[in-house]
Amino acid sequence: MATSKRSKDFHIAFREYVPPGHSKFSINIDESFRGRQFYFDNITVVPAFYSIEAAVLNLDPDDELKENVYYPIYFVAKLPTDFFPGEFQSIPSQTNPVLLATSLNTYFQGEMPSTVSHLGVFFDWTDVRFDPLSGSTWDDWVQNVMAQTYYGESYDPVKHKKKLPATASTVSGANDYLFPTELSVINILNLRFRLNIAPNVTIIASTQGQLSKMGFSDQQLGVRRGKGTGQFLLINTSTISFRKMVANNPASYVMSDLKLLKISLVPTEEDLVTAYLDVEMNREEELKNVFVEKAVSRWIAILSDLANINLSIHYDEGTKKFTFIFPPNLQFAIGIDTALAWRMGYGIVSKISELNATSDKVDDEINLTHTLKKSRALCYDTGVVIVSDWNTSSNTFSGSDHHYMASLYPQYAGTLEMVAPRVTMPGKYPPRVSFPATVSGGESKKVPFTFKLSRFLDDGTKIDLVWLIGAYVNGVLTGTFMCEN
Repeated sequence: MATSKRSKDFHIAFREYVPPGHSKFSINIDESFRGRQFYFDNITVVPAFYSIEAAVLNLDPDDELKENVYYPIYFVAKLPTDFFPGEFQSIPSQTNPVLLATSLNTYFQGEMPSTVSHLGVFFDWTDVRFDPLSGSTWDDWVQNVMAQTYYGESYDPVKHKKKLPATASTVSGANDYLFPTELSVINILNLRFRLNIAPNVTIIASTQGQLSKMGFSDQQLGVRRGKGTGQFLLINTSTISFRKMVANNPASYVMSDLKLLKISLVPTEEDLVTAYLDVEMNREEELKNVFVEKAVSRWIAILSDLANINLSIHYDEGTKKFTFIFPPNLQFAIGIDTALAWRMGYGIVSKISELNATSDKVDDEINLTHTLKKSRALCYDTGVVIVSDWNTSSNTFSGSDHHYMASLYPQYAGTLEMVAPRVTMPGKYPPRVSFPATVSGGESKKVPFTFKLSRFLDDGTKIDLVWLIGAYVNGVLTGTFMCEN
């Protein structure tokens, strides 16, 4: 419930989840309230024991149980220079670009390492006459519109389909139709070869002659690099997508008197860190190991396919343990949100490798006894908790370099609550914060206020509040126009 944006005070009720291993939470505030200062009218931290019990007892509404949670994952690997073995070499009998493309595809299929899902490089083709915005699909275009033009006969799936190696045809957008056999003048002018380069792969080509005949321009091929005559480097810097380079020009279908072409592949970055994807599941699924395994397995498979490095996961219901199956002979780890790692029995860790591939036992039969006692013990053992503004540096609290906002104290109900007086006298206000300097932007025009929870060790050292159970932070943040105290 909030008052009018024109009135003095603006109240924001919030409920934010802090996962296990985390200590921060954010409240999004409409940018139209810029100019106000904000303070906590009330704030409470509740251990997730209560929420878990409510879910198990089917006390939560469906909307809450179906609420999605997201956990980022990514891959980290140390790749050797010879990660992609072998070197393709052209031969004199490859007198046209179709033979060269087919030969290269076949060669790298045979040399493909077992740690990847797709070829490091392959050729296919396209047609500049095809308009993807026309509403027609490429399959419809080839099979029903252009088959006679391309092949001089009606479409035949046995003759005209599945002409790429299997590990190339599964790449999103790959064209595995037979290259047109009807090379009329109009076809030649409109057909284009396409070079597909796998994520984090650099092609090293000894010469440009054959590639130029295939229609790739000098601008696309670049200049020679390295000492002496140098080599041509075609680079894919993306870690999760193929680079698809369509030739700028029509191909020449006579290739003769050209230098020997050698092509090899190396990692673009040997110290690979991929972009991340979010593992997505809802709160009801998160309660059971089999559903956690299903969600993690799905997103691991997606990231493996995009990054072109094989990784999988297995869950053993008998032992109730998860195991990641890593590619052999490769320094490899999965970066994982600490909350997800904890849920899967790996503890509060941010990376999982062969050294800790198998989790501890994860008992998903929830014990509902002593919920209050467990919550009360956790809160009293934690002691006082400090809430600080993560966006603002300050020396307003001893031992903290962030702006102090509130103190929370253990309660008999098994919660941490703000009990200090909120307004001590007229004209005086509790610690407050202004809008962060960095605005999230976008159409929502929401600005995230990020706060951090901290606790103290027995020797007085302030540390992040990191619980092995999640917590919900509830309260009211009030915005007001106020004068300095």
